[in-house]
Amino acid sequence: MSTAEAKKESRESTGEETEPDLFKRNGESQVYTATRDTLFSKKTTPTGTHALSLEWVFGMNPALPTLSLQDEGQLVVLYAAAHVGIIYNYTSNSQHILKGYVIFNPKDSTQLLSSSKSHVLFYSTHSPAQTSNVAGWLPNPSVFHWTRPQVLTATAAGDLVVWDVLKCLAANQPTGQDQALTIHCQEDPITALAVTDSYLVTGDTKGHIRNFVVSTVTSTVVRVKAQKGTSHILLHADIEPLHAVACHPKQPAVVMGSQGGILRVWDYNNKLIICRKAFETEKQIQCVAFDPQGFYLAVGFGTGAVHILNSSTLQSDPEECFHCTKDSISHITFSPDSKYLATADIGKAVTVFHLQTNKGALPRWMYLGRYHSHYKPIKDLLFGIHLDSTQPRLLSLGMDRRLVGPLCQSCIHVYYKNRKTLLGPAYGSPIKKVELLPMSKEAKTNSYYLAYITEDKLGLQILPLDGNPYKSNALICHPTGVSALACSYDGRFVFTAGRSDYSVLSWEISFNALEAAAALGGKDLVPFYNLLEGGRDGKLYQDMEEFFYYCQISHQGTDLMKKQQVSTTISLSELPSLMRALNCFPSEKEIEDMLNEVKFSRYAETGKYVTDIDLEEFIKLYVNHRPAFGISHDEFAQAFHVLGTCDSTGQPVLQRHDLLELLQTRGEPMTEEEIAESFTRLLGLNEEEEEGATGGECSEHESDGGDSKYTLLECAIPDVISMETFAGHILGFPPLAEQSGRSSPRK
Repeated sequence: MSTAEAKKESRESTGEETEPDLFKRNGESQVYTATRDTLFSKKTTPTGTHALSLEWVFGMNPALPTLSLQDEGQLVVLYAAAHVGIIYNYTSNSQHILKGYVIFNPKDSTQLLSSSKSHVLFYSTHSPAQTSNVAGWLPNPSVFHWTRPQVLTATAAGDLVVWDVLKCLAANQPTGQDQALTIHCQEDPITALAVTDSYLVTGDTKGHIRNFVVSTVTSTVVRVKAQKGTSHILLHADIEPLHAVACHPKQPAVVMGSQGGILRVWDYNNKLIICRKAFETEKQIQCVAFDPQGFYLAVGFGTGAVHILNSSTLQSDPEECFHCTKDSISHITFSPDSKYLATADIGKAVTVFHLQTNKGALPRWMYLGRYHSHYKPIKDLLFGIHLDSTQPRLLSLGMDRRLVGPLCQSCIHVYYKNRKTLLGPAYGSPIKKVELLPMSKEAKTNSYYLAYITEDKLGLQILPLDGNPYKSNALICHPTGVSALACSYDGRFVFTAGRSDYSVLSWEISFNALEAAAALGGKDLVPFYNLLEGGRDGKLYQDMEEFFYYCQISHQGTDLMKKQQVSTTISLSELPSLMRALNCFPSEKEIEDMLNEVKFSRYAETGKYVTDIDLEEFIKLYVNHRPAFGISHDEFAQAFHVLGTCDSTGQPVLQRHDLLELLQTRGEPMTEEEIAESFTRLLGLNEEEEEGATGGECSEHESDGGDSKYTLLECAIPDVISMETFAGHILGFPPLAEQSGRSSPRK
């Protein structure tokens, strides 16, 4: 038991209020009162209060110092990694992770705020005005700080007092020790204090030079035993960014690859390194992958090299180290039967390797071929299974919006027939990678789950996807960017690699907490009602009901003398009109996607098409397909800069003839009749206005028939169209100068 813990026990036995009680009552930080038991208590069962909980941090930040928190019988250090602080107990091989909302004063770095569930705390460093008033401590050894304008004084209580020299010189009155920064170092009185090579060395009344901890720029933490003149390594982390991480498919092992060409395989249950490999000729490990059987580990490098290793020993045959391209490898994956390996590179090409198993010879990986499959970067690479056999089929997905499957075109057709558009939470950046999680024994439901990463966040999603925002949960995992994602074979953990913070984070998953959060959002259609303006009692929902029932009547006919057949659905043919009546104006291609989504929604189960839709299904469709955002001023400006020219004042403008030509030749081309009909509705032109316009000043523009609506547009639309004219006069948006954020057309 430490001295601090003994004092605590003594006070509790006499009924005296303890320091932790005082600090808790006064709202002070509980870090000051922490003990070994509170920091490193043995967790018997998962807390389950959060869907994602940071469980372990692999790595450290070499730019920040490591502090020694050594206690009697326990060797403890404090260091930083990613966006958290770690108190690491080397003796018990355990971590206590410090995390929260901490903000420095942007105008004064000596002040900061931290918050918890119950308190908001303000911190400020305090420095004395001068150091002359130290009666009662003398004689006290003092030294100057080696880089800062500070003086450090040792005391008989085992403390170090830090004085600010500049404030001491500026002040005219003495200041006591209680106003200085005091650091408690040891229980025994300090009798000697010296600075040696940027280190503080203390001597005490027992004749001991205190043991100390050294951290290096190479991410190594060393404990030095001064009396014996010995040292041993406590931590040895990577000194290069970690871009690659993968989990073993059958064992509690995770492999990490650094830009320095070092592989480490960790037992993530016992937090021990199983094996390590440093590549001598290759650097910049970009991606790693285990085969489904766990026999092989493939490594892709920034040089374009691919090495296939034995997953247990990390050894490889020289003939299985391939150099098929000089482009950096971005993706790497095995087929389900472990017989094929595919890689994608930044050269927008896919390379395939095959495992040959000849009788009487050892299995050997061979180069099969390389195919330049995309004209934009490849974003994902995966193997599937042919629907009519057990043969693997390779698919690549690119930024060019192409899904390429050279071995199986039918896979592409199946993909497009089952494509759905679903609304998801906006986390500031597109989703970079997704992983289907294995079914966990901890989950109390039969749901499947998805893990995903964005630019700096890690999230979980309950499947199937339906647009319910309460089924998704995400948090910041690496503030400077996340580069890779991997899931443990048992579905308990998710691992993320930081792009430049030298760390891999292990996150414990609680599916029950995720399900509980989803349940709080409501059952059935309640979450979708909440996404409508005004909810179920709002005007938008009332309009939906009225328009829906009007579509029923319109489809059945308006002959009131005829007996009407009551129905709860409308025909899919009414869907475009219903969407547009609700102020949502999808293009013809978007309409086609919506119709196909509903039409094929049950085809896999029933083999039949869906030809109608009820109100509840329509609400889900509307919520997922309506524009998530309006149109911003910046988007208008970008479009006009790309499509138009600048006038004499430097403002972007669009010529009328250019606009009409673009509408007929680009994107989804429109006919003259469609253009005329659309602009007539947008501009609110009625028949009288048409006749007046075509009969007067526009007669010279008439052709053949002389009174076409298309000819009328040449009169209604100015020759030179500014952004303000297009947004306000034609589309009916509020004035751009009044816009805040994003806009939608006026109703």
